[in-house]
Amino acid sequence: MKSSRALSLITLLGCFVFSAGAFAVIDNSAAMVQLRDPANGGCIEAGAPLNNCFTDASTLADWIHITRNPAPSSTAPLLVKIGPGNYGQFFCGNASLNSTFSNITYQGSGMGQTKIASMTITNCTDLFFSNMTFTGVGGGTGYAIALIKGGPNTTWTNVEVLGSSSWNEYACGSKRGKHYWFSSRILSSGFGTTVAYKAPCDESWFLGTEISAIELGNQLNQLSAIQVSGRGEVHVYGSVIRALNNGTGIASGASHAAVSVTGTGNMHIHGTGIDAISSSASTVVALYAANGGIIHANGASYNMSTGAGGKVTRILNQGGHVHAPYQWEEHPTPPNIASVTGADMVVQTNCAATGCQKAGTETHLLIYNSNCVGTGGPWFDVVTRACR
Repeated sequence: MKSSRALSLITLLGCFVFSAGAFAVIDNSAAMVQLRDPANGGCIEAGAPLNNCFTDASTLADWIHITRNPAPSSTAPLLVKIGPGNYGQFFCGNASLNSTFSNITYQGSGMGQTKIASMTITNCTDLFFSNMTFTGVGGGTGYAIALIKGGPNTTWTNVEVLGSSSWNEYACGSKRGKHYWFSSRILSSGFGTTVAYKAPCDESWFLGTEISAIELGNQLNQLSAIQVSGRGEVHVYGSVIRALNNGTGIASGASHAAVSVTGTGNMHIHGTGIDAISSSASTVVALYAANGGIIHANGASYNMSTGAGGKVTRILNQGGHVHAPYQWEEHPTPPNIASVTGADMVVQTNCAATGCQKAGTETHLLIYNSNCVGTGGPWFDVVTRACR
């Protein structure tokens, strides 16, 4: 039989273990932590507190940067599981910190379920994001995702990015980062100037992703889905690029361009739909290159329209280079579009021009030629060897 003293000690230890379980703890070397919205129960589940759980993004960021400190050489990556709810600004790294943080995965609970105002990335790399929405509002930043100093590597899967300015690389670092987007949606809507994806520094790859910019106001300064400049390089495969003017503002020149590439920027588009649509009488442009910018757009399809009196331009080249041959569908008359010499072809199924042996029944191949300025439009007939 145990002594009464021994029984008292066992009882005391049991109470301590039970009591200790009532208090949540944070393991400073945890491989996985959670972020829970207080409005959805926070870090309490089934009446008990959860370990390794945070209820606000700022406290979580401090713990990551100061305590956990995942580094490039780390063999212990960090997983952050984020529950449903609304969160404010997220930060990874800080310009005042000398450390570089990496190997962090932010895993949400689904598009429209986990809502984050914005994300600022500084001195961080090898970051992975999935199943969340960046709203671009409520954080007081004016953007949804911002890269400071450039150079990170990031991966985005099933992520929605909203706001008036979705993605911006504010400063280029010493090295060029890489960003991969899978099954995601980047949508900017605003007034005056709306650009969904600005890439002046890094290399980005899109697969099965929508990149859209929508103008809503009565003054259109700049509308582009993707804007590449400097040393930026963007690749888009099996996706959709859309620049939509739903307001009353009038665009001219390159003000409304689905894709805009300037400087030494590079853009590659394959197996992708490109929409440049305006409800007002604007000049809409699908592909715009200037000042040495390069666009390579084989295998793309186009949906372009504008209000009465506007102009539809597939390619606008002002000192760049555009590789984008396109075969329009056969039609009795060639399409009423602007492009560059040699880039567009069409089969005219109802030849009625001078030189047709059987007017109205012949089919002729036409090639876009800006030197053809007559009433038949900028089309050169390879059968008659003359402008239409």
